[in-house]
Amino acid sequence: MQGNDQKMAQTVQVGVAIQERIHQPDAITNKPFAQLTIYALALSQLTGISLFDFKCAWFNEQQYCEFFPRTILRRDANVDQQRAA
Repeated sequence: MQGNDQKMAQTVQVGVAIQERIHQPDAITNKPFAQLTIYALALSQLTGISLFDFKCAWFNEQQYCEFFPRTILRRDANVDQQRAA
């Protein structure tokens, strides 16, 4: 990788939460929700830490965005009820 195309991933434990951050130079056009969510799922599985304790973020020189992967993966109770019927 050269120049500004380099990406940097970082996982940090803050208190009881795990923050997973990635430097994404092209964050305006390429939002890495899927990539970070998969990282969080893998780390959760490997470490036994609940997905509830993960927070993901991406940043570049101009912006910082974060989200909780559990909000993306939550199950819709109505869908579960319809499947059970």
